[in-house]
Amino acid sequence: SLCYRTTEQIMSAVGALGKVISTEEFGEDGVGAGELDYRLIGRRPEYHAFQDQAQQWRWIAQQLDPNQADLFDGTAILCATKREVQDAMNYLRQYQLGYCDLEQYDGEPRPGVKVGTMKRAKSLEFYRVFVPNLGGQSRIEALGDEDLFIEAASELYVAMSRARDHLILSGIGYPTYLLKDATQSLSITDHSND
Repeated sequence: SLCYRTTEQIMSAVGALGKVISTEEFGEDGVGAGELDYRLIGRRPEYHAFQDQAQQWRWIAQQLDPNQADLFDGTAILCATKREVQDAMNYLRQYQLGYCDLEQYDGEPRPGVKVGTMKRAKSLEFYRVFVPNLGGQSRIEALGDEDLFIEAASELYVAMSRARDHLILSGIGYPTYLLKDATQSLSITDHSND
């Protein structure tokens, strides 16, 4: 009943998503373990809204400081698809930021931001996690099949719960419908007029 892996604030947002997916599977609190007591208390997870991809990635790059090695190397960018992973790596190269592809990651300490799919991040843990492309026009919103929608939501659940201390979600415009119940647990910043 003690949670040492992440903060109460992060699990509040994760639990809100879990309840949208299935209270039967994830329980009334959305985290599936009944009443939890948290050892880590932190800041609220964030959602950052942007007007386009270029603005989103410019802002993410500004948050990544290679001179803060522990924080930089302990950061992951988790994406829904392999195509989005490739796009993320291209942006990191453009901004001359080192990264490690999760497909080649064995859990041993390696320099660089870890980049991979939400699915590949299962069972891993990172100090800070960025999950981009979660705006209302995201791939998840476009899924018409209920089974595919639930699968995508479950992968997002995994991605969000990989963050130990800091969870940063972002997208073009308002958050995806999946995050509707989590928005009260999120600190939301609109950068579209920056």
